[in-house]
Amino acid sequence: MAKRKALYIGLALLAVLIIAGVAIYSLVFITNTAQAVLLPQGGSVEVNSGSGFVAVTAQTTVGEKDVIRTGADGSASLILYESLFITLEPNTQVSVGDLTKENIQISQQQGSTWNKFTKLNGVTGYTISTPTSVAAVRGTEFGISDSRIIVAEGTVELDAAGQKLSVHGDEKADITARGATKNSMNKNDREYMISRLEIQMIQLKRMRAKILADHKLVVDKLLLGQKAQGQEYTMDELLSAADDNLVDLEQVKSSIPARTEWMDNAFELTLKIQEQKSHIARLKAQY
Repeated sequence: MAKRKALYIGLALLAVLIIAGVAIYSLVFITNTAQAVLLPQGGSVEVNSGSGFVAVTAQTTVGEKDVIRTGADGSASLILYESLFITLEPNTQVSVGDLTKENIQISQQQGSTWNKFTKLNGVTGYTISTPTSVAAVRGTEFGISDSRIIVAEGTVELDAAGQKLSVHGDEKADITARGATKNSMNKNDREYMISRLEIQMIQLKRMRAKILADHKLVVDKLLLGQKAQGQEYTMDELLSAADDNLVDLEQVKSSIPARTEWMDNAFELTLKIQEQKSHIARLKAQY
């Protein structure tokens, strides 16, 4: 009887250890990435999931075939796989198409969007169509409407009225029913680009903060012992300092012996933030 009781106690302890091990593994290694999340930024934002448009005032999950629209005073961010950031400007309507990571598809019926494609979490392709064009990208940042496209970085393969055109970083193409033509960016174009780059930089920081918050129990233990200007940093503070190149990001990465996907995503977002700040500074210096 005593042996059987001891066996039951041993099995119970083993079960607890297994459950604890799974929980720890989940906290450290597993990244829970939502397919598509809509974040209203203010004003009128509505979603139609098949039963008519409904006002959205807080973060919500959307799926394929959902239609999103903003009013004259509305704006919102659509975040796909924590990799693709789409800012919907006022009076914009988009439909969510294919959400496969190999080629996410968005249909933009009206208005303007600003798109930041980071290629994180296995997302490799993105196509956005308007009434006048189709833009296919493999990692870039750009703004698009039915009358123009402005590319901040990378290359966008544009198809307008059957005319194919490659639009590169710091280039603009005007779009008509007859096709697309590259034109030089003017001061208003550059100011528009700077403002959108700044907005997307905020989005990148928010996403990084979310990743760290999702794994807070692990992050709180990552006191890396790194110092910059005599200051010891935690993980969160360290990456924020890296945004301004106060610490060496590569040195921080190498100081962690066993990195995970979510850690690498936080590092990659930090690199994107650094690049964004540098790009903004370069554009401002051109005035």
